[in-house]
Amino acid sequence: MAHLDDVVCTRCRESFRGPSAKTFLGFRKYVCTACESKVIYPLGDVTRVIYWTVAVLFLVIAAMAVASGGVPVPGLLMIGAVYGLVRDHAIRKQVQGLPQPKWR
Repeated sequence: MAHLDDVVCTRCRESFRGPSAKTFLGFRKYVCTACESKVIYPLGDVTRVIYWTVAVLFLVIAAMAVASGGVPVPGLLMIGAVYGLVRDHAIRKQVQGLPQPKWR
């Protein structure tokens, strides 16, 4: 049996228990049992740390390239990490105002 998480829907604010699936970037995805909308929850702590590490590492490499007279070119990994962090920030703000899940 899959692990069930206690979740609050971001659309109808109904509490429900459901299994999570992961999106391509590592966000937890649920389907609300009341309104059937897709509910996306923020990144896990480990994934967030990995994204921040990639972003900081690229900034260091870019600074070294600029210092040696080169032009830094972001790769797909860097673009994905920054996009994931920006999206995570928006989702965390959205979820922050939700009530705590109720136990059924």
